[in-house]
Amino acid sequence: MFKLLRNKKVMRVVVAFVAFSFLGGFVGSYALRSLGQVGQSEAQENDFADELDNAISSYEGDIEYYQNATVAEPENVDNYILLADSYYNLANLRNSYKGEDVSDYLTVAKDNYQKALELDDSRVNLLLSIGMLETALNNYADAADYYETFLEQYPDSFEANALYTQLLVVSDELSEAKDWLEKTRDLATSEEDQQVVEQLEGMVNPS
Repeated sequence: MFKLLRNKKVMRVVVAFVAFSFLGGFVGSYALRSLGQVGQSEAQENDFADELDNAISSYEGDIEYYQNATVAEPENVDNYILLADSYYNLANLRNSYKGEDVSDYLTVAKDNYQKALELDDSRVNLLLSIGMLETALNNYADAADYYETFLEQYPDSFEANALYTQLLVVSDELSEAKDWLEKTRDLATSEEDQQVVEQLEGMVNPS
């Protein structure tokens, strides 16, 4: 199961996902276009559709399981996080590959991350999870509050600076986004970091 913000590698995937899926529609539209390319058989398309339906059903099952778990153990923080993860994953699939409005799923995911943070305020990475969802929901001022709260504690976090750069782009603060991109670039320490910087640079300076 995909877990938000469990480690740096996942975080880099998340940056790309929010930037190009919910906010840009790139991931889903590209994937759908690729299904129709010459040389791909109808059987392959059907296999993809079956796999997609199975994945959606799996996440729907996870949602039911963790909803029941939050009722049975209302003080267990992990259940709320896993429930939010499941809603986020389901939103990813339905938005990217079916083109559906997934605002309701994102809102429920955000609410469960907020509940988890209320139960355990030491889980500061949840500030980024919530900020990411606020960004996807176009609640840019709220997203900025969450990112800035995290950055006050961890100003040298590559992940937080990358997400904040992205937020500045989508909220049309391009001049500030360019400045923040340079700070993010300076914090990149791996090839994966550099790939994220390149993605962000494409947003800041589209060709």
